[in-house]
Amino acid sequence: MTGRSVSAIVRESLREAIRSAQSAGGLTAHHFMQLLHRGLVTVDFDFEGEWRAVGKLLEVYADLPMSLADACLVRMSELHDKSVVFTLDRDFQIYRKNRRLKIPLLAPFV
Repeated sequence: MTGRSVSAIVRESLREAIRSAQSAGGLTAHHFMQLLHRGLVTVDFDFEGEWRAVGKLLEVYADLPMSLADACLVRMSELHDKSVVFTLDRDFQIYRKNRRLKIPLLAPFV
């Protein structure tokens, strides 16, 4: 199976998990932790090495305001070019990676 096929399957699995959670009353931290446990979602970020870039994003988007967590996710999307951000936050439709590129999203509003 190619990387693209696996990616499509994982994305569809996550979409289904979101739909299921929404129909059950909302996506909770418990649902997210289940996705982490299954390996469908990974978090690999070295804040200590990226704090300057994260700080710059907080400055750029200060008028929204962007949270620290949002800035970390945007930075991770910059570092991992083929990543897709899983979010319930509509501000990610505004945020850009590398200042100009839309961030691929997996979200109920997309």
